Amino acid sequence: MLFLFALSLAIYSYSQPAFTCDGTAYVSKEKKLFAIDFNWETGETELTPFPGSLLFSDIGALGYNRKDNFIYALGNESNESTILLKIDAEGNAHILDTLNISGWEQSTGNGAISNDGNTFIFHMTNIHTITPDIPSSAIGVVELNTPDYKFTIKPLKSQFGELPLLTSDLAFDPITDSLFGYSHFPLKERRLVYLNRFVPSFDDTFFPITNIFTTDALFFDAFGQLWGFNYQYMHKINTSNGLTQTKEIENISPLDGCSCPYTVKLQKTVSQDTAFTCSEVFYTFKISNFAKKRQSNVMLRDSFPLGFEILEIVYNPFGGIQQGIGTNQLTISNMELPYIVDSIVVLVRTPEKDTGIFFNQASLYNVDLSSGNNPNKIVYSDFPFTLKRNDPTPVVIKSFNSELRDTTMELCKDSVIILNPIPQQNNFEYSWSDGTNEPTLTVADPGMYSVTVNSACSISSATFDIKASDLSVDLNTKGEVEFGTTIQILPFITSMSNIASYQWEVGDSVFSTTQSSLEWTPDSNIPISLTVTNESGCRAGDWIKLKIVRHIFTPNAFSPNHDGINDWFFIQTKVDIPIKTMRVFNRWGNLVFEKQHFFTNSEQDGWNGKYKNDILPVGVYVWWAELDFGLNGVEVFNGDVLLLSQ
Repeated sequence: MLFLFALSLAIYSYSQPAFTCDGTAYVSKEKKLFAIDFNWETGETELTPFPGSLLFSDIGALGYNRKDNFIYALGNESNESTILLKIDAEGNAHILDTLNISGWEQSTGNGAISNDGNTFIFHMTNIHTITPDIPSSAIGVVELNTPDYKFTIKPLKSQFGELPLLTSDLAFDPITDSLFGYSHFPLKERRLVYLNRFVPSFDDTFFPITNIFTTDALFFDAFGQLWGFNYQYMHKINTSNGLTQTKEIENISPLDGCSCPYTVKLQKTVSQDTAFTCSEVFYTFKISNFAKKRQSNVMLRDSFPLGFEILEIVYNPFGGIQQGIGTNQLTISNMELPYIVDSIVVLVRTPEKDTGIFFNQASLYNVDLSSGNNPNKIVYSDFPFTLKRNDPTPVVIKSFNSELRDTTMELCKDSVIILNPIPQQNNFEYSWSDGTNEPTLTVADPGMYSVTVNSACSISSATFDIKASDLSVDLNTKGEVEFGTTIQILPFITSMSNIASYQWEVGDSVFSTTQSSLEWTPDSNIPISLTVTNESGCRAGDWIKLKIVRHIFTPNAFSPNHDGINDWFFIQTKVDIPIKTMRVFNRWGNLVFEKQHFFTNSEQDGWNGKYKNDILPVGVYVWWAELDFGLNGVEVFNGDVLLLSQ
């Protein structure tokens, strides 16, 4: 009987292929499992689907089990039960058991598996009803090492007692085995929280409130960094202080996520992405070992391109036999990798003459990845600033002789220039004409300054001709403008270098343009200023205050004899202006004409020399008018006019 059980178990296991633990992260959505690749520097993400089905559309609490290399999850069938699932390497979910969650209104399904692989923990919350018999928060605990998947519910309390906690997901730290979650209830207290699964309790005060909504997928990578994903945001979370950095990404909307960090990984970076010939750069080999407690007799090998020279192994916490100083071939054998993340730092000199882009990749040999269902014994380095996995590390080499050249520079008024012939290199010597030896020189006066730069294999010089800036601005516009007139300001500008920007200020309005001229129709006495910035960063400006003048024209005589010439008395202006009221009086002060709400320059709206359709006698008449100039207010004009014979 025991033999048959073992045989059936073997057939069952064979039909379900296990995952290979290589640091991959996984997310679920739309009944499918996806591998997710992402890059923090660029914000790129890529989802690769597995062919199988997860059976349930509402699936969560994904957790990777390092013990058997399967993913476990929960499928929510109803408020009365939750289905325990086992997911294989083809993305197929297999039903293991039904967990009785009767009495819980909501199962959040946010879970993770402990580092020893024995315990599957997920968080449950009842946020609608708080009774003495049903706690507001609890953890569901499934013992994966028991044949019947023993399941218990344990109330979860904070230090303040029975307070509801709603987490978006859970994740175990691969180094400390600490259980972290991200709280988003109450909404005003979104933060990283620490959960003690043994008491059980949670600490919702240690980490600061961030008010960042994370995450539907929470997991650690193979270097111990905690990540979160939700909708279209990627979150980098610091488990020491709870602070979160966020980047917007393409909308992936995962239901949940997990990863397998229990492996050996190698990252390789260089201190400068661009360096010069005969300069010194630092290469950093970041190594993590979460595969087992200790890796012994491990060897690091790296073959740098021809012309590169290894000068020194600056830091190596892993011990071993170091070889390759003075060559381009690095070997460190017999290394011991504890359960830790640390780095090896190597100082390398770049080639003497070769320029261009150079790639190289390091490898770790004799690693034991068998606990992660991985037969490989070699781990290749990854350049972490690309989306591609296990790619070589690039560096661009330039010739500093061609980079160092004579230069003419513009010194802005009341400013200084920092002369920086070449970005500082570790092994370069600098000698300036004033006797200083720093990589840069700060100058405040025009003149000639020279520098000599000496590398390990070359020497070169350059001269900087520093000229005082002649940047000036003259708006070249008179101070009086007729009301309603559109003016064009054509400033006179002198500059040694091209003008990069023009900033105009007209009254309270500020705007930038690439045009030096300005067309404006002023309606009030306002200041106008122009500030220009040239390509050297120098600034200059000028301003004027325009005075708006209001001129009107009225005839001193008119003859309404219907000959088509000077038949009406009306007010004329450069542009049409509203007239609130216009009146005409005879010599005894009697009102003979009145009209309201019309415009200047309108002949037919003027006075035709009549009063109540009667022709008035020849003589001098007095007129009075109110003109509305908008923001400039209402102004009264008056005068007299001679009425000639009709």
